[in-house]
Amino acid sequence: VGTLPSGVDVEIKQAIIDYAERKLLPTDIGFNVEGFEIGEDVPPGRLYTPVNKTIGAYGDSYITRLEVSRSPAAVGATPAALVYNELAVFDASNITVVINV
Repeated sequence: VGTLPSGVDVEIKQAIIDYAERKLLPTDIGFNVEGFEIGEDVPPGRLYTPVNKTIGAYGDSYITRLEVSRSPAAVGATPAALVYNELAVFDASNITVVINV
C-alpha cells in the first residue's frame, strides 16, 4: 500500500532473490543482508528485509501480508521448513507480488 511506481514488483522479486543469495547490498540503515544458511528454514518475517529495503525508497508504502511456501499448495504464514542439507533458492517466476492501491 502507498505510492509505488509501476514495475516495482520486478524490483521486489529481485531483492528477494538477492537477499537469499547474500547479494543484497549493505546499507547504513540496519538491514540484515545475510540471507539463509544451508538447512535454515525460511520464515516470512525474514523476507520483510528485502521488501522493505525496496519499497522504502518510495515513501509511505508498507507491507500488509507476506507468505512463503515450498509449494503453491502450502502457502501460509508459517516458515517454509528445510531439511539439514537444503538451501533456500528463489526464482522470480515463483514469486508473486500483489500491490494494492
